[in-house]
Amino acid sequence: METRSCTTTSGCLICCRLRVKCRKKQYYKSVLMFEWCTILDPYHPYATNNLAYVCILLKKNKEASEACSGAYAVNSNCHNHFRNWAIALLNQKMYGEAVEVIRYLIDLEPSTSSSFGATVENWVVWAEIMKSKGEFETAKKMYERALELNEEDAYSRNELAKLNAITDPKIEEEVERVITKLAEQRNKLSSGKRRSDVT
Repeated sequence: METRSCTTTSGCLICCRLRVKCRKKQYYKSVLMFEWCTILDPYHPYATNNLAYVCILLKKNKEASEACSGAYAVNSNCHNHFRNWAIALLNQKMYGEAVEVIRYLIDLEPSTSSSFGATVENWVVWAEIMKSKGEFETAKKMYERALELNEEDAYSRNELAKLNAITDPKIEEEVERVITKLAEQRNKLSSGKRRSDVT
């Protein structure tokens, strides 16, 4: 097997990263190599995270979440892979579990922007989970928190603007008016059809 030429986890990770960056079509081989990394060193802080990342790219979200939960079982002190774990759970619509994982990561050190927990990306992932659940007001707060940590974060700013637009009371009133009007038209059409059927 190609991965056996890598006898250390660090060497294996370098090979994998080069393969992911330079040869985009070799994700499946990268998965095998990252799995080999986790066999060489189950405690390595980056092996599982990179494995989960490539699995997510391949839409193998179940495999990604299983790798992350397995790594946490082996080494509960390593949290490097938690963000990808939450993304994999989100992609499986396992919203409760995804919130639990990302919230745990954020709660580790919520006060400083340089910590594991308080990075912009973690707040964005939490916002994405809440948005997928339809909890737009909560999602807005998460994007706002991300912007507090980095006011130049364009993604959070754009998503927040979209959510502000769709949760605007004036727009909601307009949508309700259109829905009511469509329902009235449908009722008229169906009652007219019933009358023509009788005659």
